[in-house]
Amino acid sequence: AMSNLHNQPPGNLGIQLVQQLKRNPDMIPPFHHELMKACMNKVNELYQQNYQDLCAMRSGTVDNEDATATVQARQTTIHFVRRCCLAYVHERMKRLKALRWKFGQIPPNIKQNLTESELEFFNEYANCLAEFQTSLSDEAPVDITENMHPPQNLFVQVRVLQDYGEFETSRGDNIILKKNTIHSLPTKDVAPLIRQGIMEYCC
Repeated sequence: AMSNLHNQPPGNLGIQLVQQLKRNPDMIPPFHHELMKACMNKVNELYQQNYQDLCAMRSGTVDNEDATATVQARQTTIHFVRRCCLAYVHERMKRLKALRWKFGQIPPNIKQNLTESELEFFNEYANCLAEFQTSLSDEAPVDITENMHPPQNLFVQVRVLQDYGEFETSRGDNIILKKNTIHSLPTKDVAPLIRQGIMEYCC
């Protein structure tokens, strides 16, 4: 497979890398190490060829006008492939940040697709977010990942999807959350339970 990649034009390799994410918009697919390595190898080859041409131009052994055009064409390709590689890495980081805001953690089916560096990035990002939330209040940390949009109503109707047991609302009411029951609860109380799959909004 690597030899097939090696024989492809550099630009195609960069496009393939970006398309891998475009084809999987709702997840983070396995990091394509082979394709990334092929892109880096091509970039290094083009740099080396440019270096040799520049040396030949300085020594006067090649026609400067033709060599300059070739060097510029290669340099444009180098920039294109590098931008594809950076876009690939950046988009994966962006999706990792979104996971922290949406779920608070990395789902197991996605975790297996990540590199060690990406896992380290996620943990550092989560720690920074936790530190920031703690700094917002002298009491309990403020969860800024909740209620990302202002509520239309102070109370919402929800349907319980699984037995949860006793639940104390922010108003101090104690209710029993049993599967298939419907409740009207303060909007700010339901977001964590909905994220955990314990309940859902009623239509």
